[in-house]
Amino acid sequence: MAVQVLTSIKTHHHGPTVLRRRRPRHFLHSSMEQSKKTESSYAVDPPPFDPLAPAVPISYPLKSLDELESRVYFKSFHFPFNQAAVKLPAGGKDPLPQRPRILVCHDMQGGYIDDRFVLGTFIMEGDEGTLNINKVLSTKTSAQMYAERLTELAVALGFDGWLENFPKLSADVAGDRKYDVYMGIDVFGRGTYGGGEWMTNVALDVIKKYDVSAAIFAPGWVYETKQPPNFQTAQNRLIFILFTVIVMHFCFKEASYSGGGNITFRGTLGNNPEFTARLFQGELLFGNFPVHFTYSVKSSGNSLLGLALQSSNATNEKRSIFLAASRSTLLTMNQFSSQFTKVIMPHRVTELEAEPGWIMQESSINMKGHILREIWAVCYSSKPRKSVVAADDKNHYHGPSEYYAILGDIKVTSSGDNTKFPPSTSWLVDGQFVSWTSGPNGSKLLSVKISWKLKDGNADLFTKYNIYVSKLTNKLSGNHRELVEGGQDYIGVAVVNSFYISKLEVPSGISSLKFVIQVCGLDGGCQKLEDSPFFLLQSTRLIPLPTLLLQQAIIYQ
Repeated sequence: MAVQVLTSIKTHHHGPTVLRRRRPRHFLHSSMEQSKKTESSYAVDPPPFDPLAPAVPISYPLKSLDELESRVYFKSFHFPFNQAAVKLPAGGKDPLPQRPRILVCHDMQGGYIDDRFVLGTFIMEGDEGTLNINKVLSTKTSAQMYAERLTELAVALGFDGWLENFPKLSADVAGDRKYDVYMGIDVFGRGTYGGGEWMTNVALDVIKKYDVSAAIFAPGWVYETKQPPNFQTAQNRLIFILFTVIVMHFCFKEASYSGGGNITFRGTLGNNPEFTARLFQGELLFGNFPVHFTYSVKSSGNSLLGLALQSSNATNEKRSIFLAASRSTLLTMNQFSSQFTKVIMPHRVTELEAEPGWIMQESSINMKGHILREIWAVCYSSKPRKSVVAADDKNHYHGPSEYYAILGDIKVTSSGDNTKFPPSTSWLVDGQFVSWTSGPNGSKLLSVKISWKLKDGNADLFTKYNIYVSKLTNKLSGNHRELVEGGQDYIGVAVVNSFYISKLEVPSGISSLKFVIQVCGLDGGCQKLEDSPFFLLQSTRLIPLPTLLLQQAIIYQ
């Protein structure tokens, strides 16, 4: 298994309130003031964190070797919420290329603020860490036991492994899995070899020397520390240092196509008629249906931007497809036909009125049985450059050509991706840890954990679940009463088959609550709300405490 992402998490506290007595600030001597002195003054201490108690789901760190050894994490209320939504590859096959890799772990202002979908961490550092690591490695049996516990936790939560620091020793032990060893580099420079910051590449050079992989932590250093002269320039400088990129950089100054940043290509096309930059490397299996590529581009002058696709099949037959830009069809064919297995012109080009200057280019290909390995951006010109015939009778291009284009986004879809959602009766939906407390203005506060699973079938086909609630009232209609359903309010999204609702306010007069679990598929489509599984919860009538005591007094009399 290869390392994915590990990060430090803030721990939140839930549970009963603990009061401690606070010493009065002054002692006064009048009879009235003296009586006030007898009144206790209290301050609230944070309650101890109880991982077994129902609470808003969080991820939290293991704090001792005893917690790891006893497997107490698996008993936690929060455990099912912390399982990774992206499943590991089947059969334990490592899909990553056999070469040094770079993992970037974003960290913003000391941690993840919303940590319901991130992983935990097990860190041993400082004097206490030295004692712990000595205990772990005290005997071969001890080391094996703790390694098994860490492996069990990684598999159960669905992440790939644990982060290691020592690169040469780790690589020697890892053998043919040395590329699965990631050396951590903190861009802030906290204990990092070379000091981090603008010298982060010093540690990268050591990693290259020992031929292992790198994990870069907290690249948000540029933004958090307000590096001069401005964020965009400083960010591009850091990217240049880390990834040795030249004419390609991230652009935040230009208006983006749909939020976030863009990739800008700016410079000159010199002796080569085009410039290429790899955007994606991985494994994307093409199915039996055509695959549609849609990408947004904003360019100036004669600048064109296309996409080059590299794929292979089970017999290692390699194919290269060029998805060309919309202009200069004849020029494009002449320039690229000899370089690619196939050149495809876009079948649809749309100018976006709401986003001036942006165009959407759509192309389709059929590559049944092939695996997409790489996507490259190809920068070229719509205007042929002048050529001269040299003494060897060969054409030679000359003169630089100014180039400027922005890539906004890329979308890959399949016509066979449309998800078929199971009917609501195919799901088992349950509610646990139901808790009602008094709320303001006669309302009630509900906390409940809702879980669901398919009776038969594989729920891994669904990427997320939108949670809605409808509040039902019992109204008189003629001679009988009927439930009237109100509007559906969005509560949140779940990436696992459970969702915890904490202190939902339920106004007085509401008789029932209907929680709807809207199932969403790989293609981004979601089931209709009226066809989605749901959980119906009867509202519990709460009697205010003074009224309850009065009733008891009457009964006793």
